[in-house]
Amino acid sequence: RKIPLGFDPKYFNINQIERKAVRSKLGLDGFVIGFFGRITYEKGIHILIDALKMIKNYKWTLLIDEFDIYKSKFQENIHNQIVNSGLINRVVSINPKHDEMGSFINSVDVVVMPSISTSSWVEQYGRIAAESMGCGKLVVASISGALPMLLNGRGILFEEGNVEGLSKILEKLIINKQTYKYNEQEISEYAHLELSINKQMKEMLSLFKETGAL
Repeated sequence: RKIPLGFDPKYFNINQIERKAVRSKLGLDGFVIGFFGRITYEKGIHILIDALKMIKNYKWTLLIDEFDIYKSKFQENIHNQIVNSGLINRVVSINPKHDEMGSFINSVDVVVMPSISTSSWVEQYGRIAAESMGCGKLVVASISGALPMLLNGRGILFEEGNVEGLSKILEKLIINKQTYKYNEQEISEYAHLELSINKQMKEMLSLFKETGAL
């Protein structure tokens, strides 16, 4: 039985007003790429930075979580990677509360999840994917763990660690966002129907009834 770790529909939905407000506040214009989540090796942020380095000639901005509570040597390495790649002026950092995440997700044009499997970790769920889809966003994700199942044909997948493959996907999106046919309303409706807390509660209730717990 597949039971989603549901997102709250109250916070994650298409909202053009919030999109404009956040973009104005942060000075975001043009194509904005979002990376939300922990700044750790397995989340693959270094893969995204390398991919963006290959398309520096295009106009884009990267919106990324600061995640101060995860301060580590890896975060320091990522900062140095950004600086050494000549991308420091293309990156905007945020430190949102959970109930603010929907607004920031709305502000971007695409969400990237370049997760990498390790000997001790595989992407078990990827809540950011479900939340982003709830906001109608196109998610570009590696073929890692549960991510393909979550996207369910409503996003773009690439092989784990494939920097060139990711850069080509982003390049096509920047040139013409409609290169990959998708409908933000359809993505949002699917996520709210199949991945929200409403679906989670429905599946849990059904399971309890089947097992005689209710």
